[in-house]
Amino acid sequence: MRILVILFLPLLLPATVLYQGSLNTSPGAQGWTYGAIGGATETVANGETTLDTSAANGTYAGYSLTSQVLDRIMGFEFSFTLRLLSEAHANNDRAGLSIILLSSDKRGIELAFWDNEVWAQNEGATKPPRFTHGEGAAFDTTQLTDYRIQILGNNYTLSTGAGVLLTGTLRDYSNEPALFGVLDIYNTPNFVFVGDNTTSARGSFALSQVTFQAVPEPTTGFLTVAALALFLRKRA
Repeated sequence: MRILVILFLPLLLPATVLYQGSLNTSPGAQGWTYGAIGGATETVANGETTLDTSAANGTYAGYSLTSQVLDRIMGFEFSFTLRLLSEAHANNDRAGLSIILLSSDKRGIELAFWDNEVWAQNEGATKPPRFTHGEGAAFDTTQLTDYRIQILGNNYTLSTGAGVLLTGTLRDYSNEPALFGVLDIYNTPNFVFVGDNTTSARGSFALSQVTFQAVPEPTTGFLTVAALALFLRKRA
């Protein structure tokens, strides 16, 4: 008797490059929206963009994007290549570099970067302090690192080449006020942000690349022609 073995595997979609530093242009020149308050400086050189808000805590700036559909039920991931150059914060609930990912239903995660730790912002309350220091992991963020943030269902995972760095549940940040005084980002679906979004910290970072990849539901199919010919023989 011959038994046909059918392989079940997810169909991986190709990654979309959202920022490529090797082009030697800023994220703003590659489809991102740039916003800044105060004396932020932006420098493009050697295949990366450096954004510096270290002049004062009141200086803040960053890059945002809403061009991708971020379906947390189906799953998606963002990969960032960056290094933190400097960071200082006025309290333990703020950071000079944050990455925000909000799905199409506005649930998501904000990850904060210090030079020796990456941690998650807890969701807002009805009055200040709206954000507080959540789960974190010790890590040297001053080295050029490929980070991967995967979101699936109600959970996120932050990984590097060395493995999983941090994991937890998604948040609802909808009580947070507008960023830069004009953009209500935490009520914006499909939102991505990289930069300094607080007046209680400052810093600088160099960004080399950002990619996005959607992860669809598993699909029934055959992996290769060889799979079509895969039979197990068994005597009756």
